[in-house]
Amino acid sequence: MPDKFNSREIGYIPFNGPMTRHGEISSIIEFSNFIRRIVPKHLYYSIAYYNKPLERIMAEKEWVGAELIFDLDADHIEGANKMSYEEILAEVKKHTMRLIEKYLMGMLQFNENEISLYFSGGRGYHVHIKSERVYALSSDSRREIANLVRGEGITAKEIKQNSGLIRNEGQGWLAEIDEIFCNIIEGCIKGNDEGSLNEIFPDGRIRNGYISGMKRPAGKIGSNRNRGSVLSKKGPEKYKFFEESDMQVLEYAVKIVKNRNACEIDEPVSTDIHRLIRFPGSLHGKTGLKVVPIEIKDMPLFDPLRDAIPVEFKNGEIRVNTPKKTEIKFDGELFKLEGVETLRRDLAMFLISSGRSMLE
Repeated sequence: MPDKFNSREIGYIPFNGPMTRHGEISSIIEFSNFIRRIVPKHLYYSIAYYNKPLERIMAEKEWVGAELIFDLDADHIEGANKMSYEEILAEVKKHTMRLIEKYLMGMLQFNENEISLYFSGGRGYHVHIKSERVYALSSDSRREIANLVRGEGITAKEIKQNSGLIRNEGQGWLAEIDEIFCNIIEGCIKGNDEGSLNEIFPDGRIRNGYISGMKRPAGKIGSNRNRGSVLSKKGPEKYKFFEESDMQVLEYAVKIVKNRNACEIDEPVSTDIHRLIRFPGSLHGKTGLKVVPIEIKDMPLFDPLRDAIPVEFKNGEIRVNTPKKTEIKFDGELFKLEGVETLRRDLAMFLISSGRSMLE
């Protein structure tokens, strides 16, 4: 059970009908009876703590505070529509680990015991921050954190206009972009960074012109400093001497760092202080898989299509019809499916719930 569960709002979606919310549970026995009576397709609880969770008007619930939540799933991963389910899960896992290691435990310095990690039961992961540092944060403050991990608003134009924020030493988006830019210029001077320059300037004449331009004076003609020496130095000074071609190099550096660092989270989930999130241990109605808590150290080896299968579905068989050819690795075994077959019960439940098969 979540901590302080009697201060949480409970919501659910039945197998037939719209979502019902504004529920309250005062004991584990009451909760067990509630689940047996309702049998929800999806079960949720609020990330917020309330004095009066039963009230239907938010202002009357008397909000006390809320966890900080990050929802990572395939909806925000570029190219996910061309990936298999297994590929989607693997890609979202990378973003989740990046979020935890680089931002939450790195830049923001949350302790591991303040971070709760869950497989969502669907196509991704939920990360909960339970800390006195976040409970009282407003939606705007949470949006700043969401923007940090997404790299929102970081463009070459913004960096040039706000170059004073860049420091010679430090961590974060701006420092890393500045370092990549300087490394490209350094390679340009030494003639060993043709790979990057080929991408930035596909036209050989323009590329060669940019390289030779490193020897020109920086700023006014007659300056005793050339462009190469100024542009290759970390820090904000060089942005005063930028030309249009330098902006192209900076845009490339931004792209490299974003691809390396951005975590594709569902931003509205992180900013909503009244959000409902999936209940730990419940089943996801579109897969039949469990919402599973995961230790951070166990994440690299965690396999949803093995570790989130409900043991209650292990026994028995179900006859299903799979209209389209389907190939999936489930519980360590590769299945190639098409047409009418009798399958192990847990696999059949997954295929039916996810819309890949129909009950025969």
